[in-house]
Amino acid sequence: MTRVFCKESQNKGLNSRLEFYLETKTENHYLFSQTFSNELYNLFKGGMSLDKALDCSQANRNKSILKVIDKLPSHIRYIEQEYGLTILRKTMKRIA
Repeated sequence: MTRVFCKESQNKGLNSRLEFYLETKTENHYLFSQTFSNELYNLFKGGMSLDKALDCSQANRNKSILKVIDKLPSHIRYIEQEYGLTILRKTMKRIA
């Protein structure tokens, strides 16, 4: 199962950031970092399935969550190209 999770960066304090990763069967791939938000951290710290992470209905109009949801597809497409993986459903349909 492919999951998205976040970790708090080593630089804690005023400019703290969250680092987002894509977990595949074989390894974790760094996606991007974003300014720390308690809502984001609580939502992604334990990881969640990719389908659930791309679901906008859970954002509850929270701009930081919507920003992550908006960034995920383009960063995942880069991981697919860079490592020769097929992760997104859109990619699976294009290959089939």
